[in-house]
Amino acid sequence: GVALTAGVAAYAFNTRAAEQRTDTQQSITQAISTETTLLRVQINALSTDIEVLGGLARAAGVTGMFIGSSDHRVDVNFSEAADDSATLVLTETRQSGDFPLLEALGRGTMQIEVPPGIALDLQFTGESGAIILNLDGTALERLNVSVQRGDLIITLPDYNPSLGEEGALRGTLNVAQGDLTMLIPAGVSARIDIPATNTNDIQYNANTYNLLASGALEARDYVVADNTVLYQALVPNGQVRVESP
Repeated sequence: GVALTAGVAAYAFNTRAAEQRTDTQQSITQAISTETTLLRVQINALSTDIEVLGGLARAAGVTGMFIGSSDHRVDVNFSEAADDSATLVLTETRQSGDFPLLEALGRGTMQIEVPPGIALDLQFTGESGAIILNLDGTALERLNVSVQRGDLIITLPDYNPSLGEEGALRGTLNVAQGDLTMLIPAGVSARIDIPATNTNDIQYNANTYNLLASGALEARDYVVADNTVLYQALVPNGQVRVESP
């Protein structure tokens, strides 16, 4: 009887936790000064599907919407520094702490638009969920992602990073349980360092990329190209796919 009760409770908990909830609907709006030269955006999410995409106008600043259960909300923290940089931190919180009520469980969704025409440093961490980063049209300088469970899809912009040293690492893409897909414009020559022990499945166009013995996936013209980016991919339990649309 005890085992049956525990099993029913676990089933109810897991079922409820997997449902998309719409109890909380929170809009996000943050103006960005025209004097700002570098925008850092940090998103810390729980069990939430995330979409980040390039906006249409810089004047709109950062806008978005969070939809989730009644137990979840997004805390917004914005600061500006004397060096004309600004930092926006979006943190999803669970108000009931580590022991939420059954009726408060559920998955959320968050969509964020970031402005074009400003150097962007994007950092994302999440527990679980599908992550789509459509950064076409942005001035992406750095990108760091860490997700415990869920697939990650990234569209890089046709943009040549200007901050930092040429050839410097632009970020680490860490997907503990899930697949990584990168859509890289033809005008961008990329090198993706993938530890040889980190993945068993790498999909790429052999006419565009070489798979090196070290595990790195490198554009054939990477050494001589003007527009290059370097990322590290840690995908121990999934597939890495690189496409050039």
